[in-house]
Amino acid sequence: MSTVELRSFKKSYGAVDILHGVNLSIAEGEFVALVGPSGCGKSTMLRMIAGLEDITSGELLLDGKVVNTRSPKERNIAMVFQNYALYPHMSVRENIGLNLKIAGIGKAEVAERVTAVSRLLSLEDLLDRQPSQLSGGQRQRVAMGRAIVRNPAAFLFDEPLSNLDAKLRVQMRTEIKALHAKVRTTSIYVTHDQVEAMTLADRVVVMNKGRIEQQGAPIDLYENPINMFVAGFIGSPSMNFLRGVAGGDGEAAWVDLGNGMRIDLGSHARVTAGRPVVVGIRPEHLQIGAPGVQFEGIVDFVEPTGAQTHVTFTAKGLTLASVQNGNPALAAGRPVRMGCAAEQLYLFDGTTEARL
Repeated sequence: MSTVELRSFKKSYGAVDILHGVNLSIAEGEFVALVGPSGCGKSTMLRMIAGLEDITSGELLLDGKVVNTRSPKERNIAMVFQNYALYPHMSVRENIGLNLKIAGIGKAEVAERVTAVSRLLSLEDLLDRQPSQLSGGQRQRVAMGRAIVRNPAAFLFDEPLSNLDAKLRVQMRTEIKALHAKVRTTSIYVTHDQVEAMTLADRVVVMNKGRIEQQGAPIDLYENPINMFVAGFIGSPSMNFLRGVAGGDGEAAWVDLGNGMRIDLGSHARVTAGRPVVVGIRPEHLQIGAPGVQFEGIVDFVEPTGAQTHVTFTAKGLTLASVQNGNPALAAGRPVRMGCAAEQLYLFDGTTEARL
């Protein structure tokens, strides 16, 4: 296992800047997920760590040593790709052991290590099959086996589950988490799926436009986002945002939404009257008939998902999403009243979008 550190990490293609001086330290054995929208630079950063992309400027340190000029082979980092990258003419056994064979390791040791890894990943019965005879989940396990067998300093995962169906993705998430608990190798996991990141990682790094917006434990990002971007990206469905102007009389504060609706913030809120603000409400905090801040409107859509029901409704021109437990008796076109406790509201600056 190794520590991984990025110092003022930059990447440019000509005049186009992709990464803008990223600083990130990853502890030995830590599982870190990089999340963000497409084009934010997370996969490029992963490829730079692996040595597949040049570093424009800045430093990459493994165990405290600068490795910018080292080849991918010399960095001893294993990468798992979303398309598996298996050799179709080789068996599972040959795919897993190929890098060991290239490194000149003896046949007996290769066989021993392949057997151990196949047992770890439940691939023992598949060793003589070719990739075309495997399911998507089995192929991904073979790709992980090929990485594990090298005993690398770190694992890099580039959206490894994006080609799998929904049920298999959940299963593979569990397997990857269990695998990391066993091998404890330093891991960096790139995904655009924030649910994947939150369920797998010790720490989540949220990226946007080549910069780190916020990083921390998954639940910390959910409960304490520093700005609207993080608040909207972490959590599913996304947070509701309502723009308005702050008001107050010295004893209480509120937000005027400009449509005849006012959200009372309670006596604990401290906002400057006349300031443009954004009120954030998580869909799961909007509950039918609950006390607190009230929204009365008409149901637009009802989406049962089994244990929960997603409800979209419009209140005085504002469209809001909510998540209800179970299957409430709601239908499109019917009136509904939702409530949210004032202490569950999030406030953001209407100009900078920073958390207040």
